[in-house]
Amino acid sequence: MSVSATHPWSTLNIPIDHKAAVEGSHICIHSNVFFRSKSEFNDLSQLWWRLYHAGFNFFSVPANNQNNCAMEHFVQTLPRDKVVIQMEYDGYHYDEDGHPESGDPDVPRNELTQKLGQCRAVGFVDIFLVRGPLDHPETFSQLAAGLARCVGDGLADSVGVSNFQDPGHVQQLYDALNQEGVQLSTFQGDLNNFRRRQPRCQRDGRVIFQSIAQSSGNRTELRGHLGRGQTFHALCRIANRRQVSALTVALNYMVVKGFVPVVDVRTDDEVEQVIEATGWRLSQREIEEIDRA
Repeated sequence: MSVSATHPWSTLNIPIDHKAAVEGSHICIHSNVFFRSKSEFNDLSQLWWRLYHAGFNFFSVPANNQNNCAMEHFVQTLPRDKVVIQMEYDGYHYDEDGHPESGDPDVPRNELTQKLGQCRAVGFVDIFLVRGPLDHPETFSQLAAGLARCVGDGLADSVGVSNFQDPGHVQQLYDALNQEGVQLSTFQGDLNNFRRRQPRCQRDGRVIFQSIAQSSGNRTELRGHLGRGQTFHALCRIANRRQVSALTVALNYMVVKGFVPVVDVRTDDEVEQVIEATGWRLSQREIEEIDRA
């Protein structure tokens, strides 16, 4: 994946099986916040509109069963042909007897149909993202069949997986999807985990790997190895030298390394830090400083 030093980052091509690749921003905006009033939703919506107008058009809707999810409402206000919408699905539901419902190929389709019924203006999703962990790889063939139905029925253009702790499980689901004629488009997980042990499917240029960059609430936090130890200290040193935030440096680093960071944005400061991450590149020396940490 090549990235040029433009503002925002050069276009990310997300692979789709049956049509041209979808063009999205190199940073994905995600939020699982729920609003309690119309004014609270409007405040959040204004923040995300600022990002959209700054060139960020990749948005992720969390898995939830509530009707006051802010991101779910926000994506319905966007021009559908100008954005990439990812919708999450909890793949680890269990029935009353404790058996994984992922073994029922109708479950993913029913779940997505229900979600799209709540988001009528969306119509379909570009990426249907299955969240793990899934501890029953013997059900992957049925799960793959259910995801294939979502694609075949026009509910989703592509599928991805998230939070699979075992790279071997990613490969197994990847292979099961191939048997159904569906390509795994994205993987979302911890950058450090998959630098240590990469699934074979990462060598396939059609798979885009995402990694959660930070989660916001009362304060901004970096997740995973970026938010602790020597790596975090390296980010802070570079941030101090460049007079930007550690989050800004982390986002820039991840994009330069070929990852698509997923960032939770809820405040004005976070909007500015995300925007500041684009339009420039870390130097090779700075990248090596982070890599060595």
